[in-house]
Amino acid sequence: ELGVATAPPTAGGVVAVAEAGAGAEVVGVDAGTGEVAWRAGAATLSSTAWPVSDGERFYGTSVAFTMDVSVEPTWAMVAVDAATGAEAWRFDLGADPVFVDAAVPVGDGESVAVRLGGDAADRVVVLDTASGEVRWEALLAADQASVAHAGGVTVVVDGARMRAFDDDGAELWAVDAPGAGNPSDTAAGVLDLVVLDGRLFAHRLDVFEVDPADGGAVQLVDRVLVDGLALAADHLIVVGEGLHGFPLER
Repeated sequence: ELGVATAPPTAGGVVAVAEAGAGAEVVGVDAGTGEVAWRAGAATLSSTAWPVSDGERFYGTSVAFTMDVSVEPTWAMVAVDAATGAEAWRFDLGADPVFVDAAVPVGDGESVAVRLGGDAADRVVVLDTASGEVRWEALLAADQASVAHAGGVTVVVDGARMRAFDDDGAELWAVDAPGAGNPSDTAAGVLDLVVLDGRLFAHRLDVFEVDPADGGAVQLVDRVLVDGLALAADHLIVVGEGLHGFPLER
């Protein structure tokens, strides 16, 4: 029931994977030998989301908590050096976030985006990759969202709307999210954004390719439960209820 549909993030010959459960950490594995190069993260009971990479560092979100709930859960975005596993910086996300999503790189390639949801105001926060300081943030109208970076812009699905932002956080365009109002897509939950080889895809029950320049979307697949997407040669591979391949125009 569990699996990986696309390659995990790599940087400098190191592959990063995330553990979950007691003492969960981000683990750096040598891509050539399979040996553990380093381990990083919380030493307490924690859960670490799948990391992302810009080729030099890995960025992951984690939450530390105790089973008896004696300590309030604490969320953080952590930047880890790909070569050594050393923590470069940590950004406190507070105790409120429930939904966390991340995308890198953002804008000029020197920032990472974090999408937050929970008891606090739902928002996208963009952090400087060198320092971990906030560069800009934008409030979200919906309590579910997804964030990705493609074509030099940050794209956010915000409920039934999809928006794009430039390097400074200025909104470039806003359109209806692909499939919004489509009676064939009645699934609850967020429309997921996925970037593959620089191309932006969106899926829930249908799969679309999205133009990051203006938000225009072309439906590629109809009514498929998607567990993951991948590109192989000139085909989009859809994982879910079997393995499906669909030819793409380049």
